[in-house]
Amino acid sequence: MAIDKQALIERILEAENLTDNLEDEAASQLLKWGTGQVGALVKDMDDEERAGETVQGLMAVMRQINRLAGDLDSPEDLAADLGRLAKLHTQAFGYAPDASAAALKATAKALTGVTASEAVPLILKWLTPRKK
Repeated sequence: MAIDKQALIERILEAENLTDNLEDEAASQLLKWGTGQVGALVKDMDDEERAGETVQGLMAVMRQINRLAGDLDSPEDLAADLGRLAKLHTQAFGYAPDASAAALKATAKALTGVTASEAVPLILKWLTPRKK
């Protein structure tokens, strides 16, 4: 039985708490990224319940990005928030972004003083695995 990817995407699009701290541009960026992840995350699944749990993990990542980008704190607080995001991302995707102290500090510094619309792509870039 094939997973209904569109139903999972609609679940994301209907969840207001994924983007409620963001203006339109940043919210659109985050939703586009999140909905774009669904196909790859559930690609080899045939269990609707497991697919739903996987999308719940993706939504937890999106909620953390929403909180982080919508309330850019001090670099120290940002680094801690990024560390939490790295853990959620690892649970949802099965691999971690670079969460070394240096990477967290550098990413937090890059986020300091930017708008949410600038922060969302920076965060998503940090989450994207580096090609070797």
